[in-house]
Amino acid sequence: MKLEGVIFKSGVQRCLLVPDEVANALGGGPRIPVLARIGEIEFQSTLMPVADGGFKLFINGDVRRALAVDVGDHVVVALKADPDQGETTVPHDLGEAVDDFGLSTLFWALTPRQRREMVTFVERAKSRSTRAKYIARVIEVLEKRTPR
Repeated sequence: MKLEGVIFKSGVQRCLLVPDEVANALGGGPRIPVLARIGEIEFQSTLMPVADGGFKLFINGDVRRALAVDVGDHVVVALKADPDQGETTVPHDLGEAVDDFGLSTLFWALTPRQRREMVTFVERAKSRSTRAKYIARVIEVLEKRTPR
């Protein structure tokens, strides 16, 4: 599905406005995972609702720099639903640690992207000792989110 628009700034983020009809055609919902392509650059993003209608497509800095575009530039974007942004398989050792510390409910309340980031962080470890440190760091981050 193709879409044309002008990049605008929302806070510190750069975005493109996506009409409701396009978002609904991509599956609808409050957060819609998508694969976007601008020129030769393909990237994952999530459509987020805007208070007065439509959705924002976030365009990160790496993509903008690669395309030499920014606020005020007109772009053509190809969008498609991204089923691979759904659930990430949680490695056994991370899942076990989350359970052992009583943080399962909190972990599964995170967005799929937040869980995926934590899993990716842990899986970057090249040794067992580093992996254990990374898992401990994830547990520490989750514990800080625990309501007191």
